[in-house]
Amino acid sequence: MYAEHFGLREPPFALTPDPAYVYLSRHHREALAHLLYGTDENGGFVQLTGEVGTGKTTLVRALLEQGLEQVDIALCLNPRLTVEELLATVCDELGVTYLPEHASLKVLVDALNGHLLRAHAAGRRTVLIIDEAQNLSREVLEQIRLLTNLETTKHKLLRIILVGQPELRQFLARSDLRQLAQRITARYHLSPLDSAETAAYIDHRLRVAGGRDNVFNRGALRAVDRLSGGIPRLINIICDRALLGAYSQNAHRVSTAIVRQAARETLQSQTRGLPKRFTFGWRAFALSVIGLALIGVGRWLPRVDSPPVAALADLSPTVATPPLRTPSPFIAAPLAADTGKTGRALPTAAGRLAPMATTHSTLPLPLPLPLPISEVLPDLAATVGLDALSPMPPDKSTPTSISVPNAASQSLALAPKILAVSPPSAATAVSPLPPTRPSVPPSPISALAPSPEIGNAISLTPPAASLNSPSVPETSPATLAALLDSARNENLNDRLLALWDVPPLQGRAAAFCEQIKTRALRCLSGQGDWDALRRFDHPAVLRLVQKGITIPVLLRALGADQATLEIAGQRITVPIEQLKPLWSGYYLLLWKLQTDQPIIGPGNNGEAVRWLRRRLAMATSQSIPATLSEAFDADLGKQVRAFQQSQGLEPDGIAGGQTLVLLNHLAPLPGTPLLSRPHREP
Repeated sequence: MYAEHFGLREPPFALTPDPAYVYLSRHHREALAHLLYGTDENGGFVQLTGEVGTGKTTLVRALLEQGLEQVDIALCLNPRLTVEELLATVCDELGVTYLPEHASLKVLVDALNGHLLRAHAAGRRTVLIIDEAQNLSREVLEQIRLLTNLETTKHKLLRIILVGQPELRQFLARSDLRQLAQRITARYHLSPLDSAETAAYIDHRLRVAGGRDNVFNRGALRAVDRLSGGIPRLINIICDRALLGAYSQNAHRVSTAIVRQAARETLQSQTRGLPKRFTFGWRAFALSVIGLALIGVGRWLPRVDSPPVAALADLSPTVATPPLRTPSPFIAAPLAADTGKTGRALPTAAGRLAPMATTHSTLPLPLPLPLPISEVLPDLAATVGLDALSPMPPDKSTPTSISVPNAASQSLALAPKILAVSPPSAATAVSPLPPTRPSVPPSPISALAPSPEIGNAISLTPPAASLNSPSVPETSPATLAALLDSARNENLNDRLLALWDVPPLQGRAAAFCEQIKTRALRCLSGQGDWDALRRFDHPAVLRLVQKGITIPVLLRALGADQATLEIAGQRITVPIEQLKPLWSGYYLLLWKLQTDQPIIGPGNNGEAVRWLRRRLAMATSQSIPATLSEAFDADLGKQVRAFQQSQGLEPDGIAGGQTLVLLNHLAPLPGTPLLSRPHREP
């Protein structure tokens, strides 16, 4: 609803654990490092805990997105299972075959043990991740302990990661579970964000969604931090409602007052995030001081017709009635018709949007509210921080809950293989807090900008002749909608591979990006725009959203104002303007590895570095020296940063996925499928 108002591709504060929006604070980086430790060669038993809404599940999703080499992961999201059901779930996740009618405890354990031995012999590691582990029963936890006994003389066959709320720590501290607790080799408790991280988190999500980073003013950011307690989920709830409130007021910046009103309407009795310093005793004391001050002002304020001081004892004090203010823009206006329970907003007589009531009755307009304390005694209110005690509107209806669709990722030094998302290049180093992730440039870059380090550059954008609109007849909106309805469960991985002349792969779709590494291919996924796709110039799987359902489609060709898609086995051409409201911004494309290193940066040596030097020389139209250094030195890092900056990437000086894709485009390998030359018919 408010996305277009703020120039966003989609609502940025979704409650779903989308790795595309992951923000790695210092604590989140340490937590992810513990998860990575649980998957490596020496990993054993890891416990990750944190308060509700701190981002534990999002970190698990970020771990799964990294495409860890030689690792098979079984993820259990529903721990309220019996022992047999848990083992069956693990077997199903790992693709272990068994007969359901004979799925006894022994049969399942034997089948799992055989699979683990075969995986170990093939050099693969197996990891079991259990989310919401505080809900595990004692019997299931005991079985998990027994699973850790599956081992060789030197290695554990199954690595286990338990993720849960703080109750998990208390549960495992019981004396009857001490055998299990003693086997845990790494523990970490995830803390909320601090005030600086909260501001950086909000800016990060706005940028990923395509917006600017100054939508919330400084006071609003402080208010969000104070009211949420640094809990990411509460931050999302407050910020989503605050953006809706600013939209209803036709405001382009979110103020402190809007944030406070949003918190009142969404958090209600949730007081976990309120500042500890703002206890009831301090609040009562502050109110008493203000009340006495008001009485003193009314009693002793000089008046023209004041009687003598001695006579004041016989007179009642006169206190002027404070002026009235208009009702909050969030209070529901009278509804002329049955609103139902959709929770959407209707235009009011003033032309703004007010949240619809959640009942079927017509609500009267509330009475005007008195002025807040900050307007009566601004100095005193500012001193004690009591602006939040302004009179609140009566809450007679359930706050409207707003669901937003899924919404790209932050790099991690401890995990350089993490998938890159637009706009930064893949495997960038950890950026300092707060992150300074640039958004995708609004227009395609046709050539590198001259710089002291890299000089003049040649064009990386496909030639204008190749960007003409495809010749396939244009598809009507009705036809597109019908095709999308019929393609909801389509798997396009094999179609994407066919464009690279690679046969279909066997195995689980979840391991797709891992399996294609054996074919010298790599995945590149992230959040971007049409200009980014033109620069990469490779066919991609896009996610379109229709009627709240995400549908994958295959992008085969891309022109200046049209795109050729493959949906449900049919190839169609659609105007880009028609696709903009449907595309979430997510893309997945494949690229061919032309060196022996998927990431080239400081510490690398050899032919990969020489290849990088040759490609950078090509990018700047410089002659290639006869002898090229095979060491990645500081000067080469400057050249990489200059190249990245000119292409709208984060200039980290490391040639990761996005950087290598653009460098590959300077001299594509034979048979490389390109959006600008869609001639191949697999």
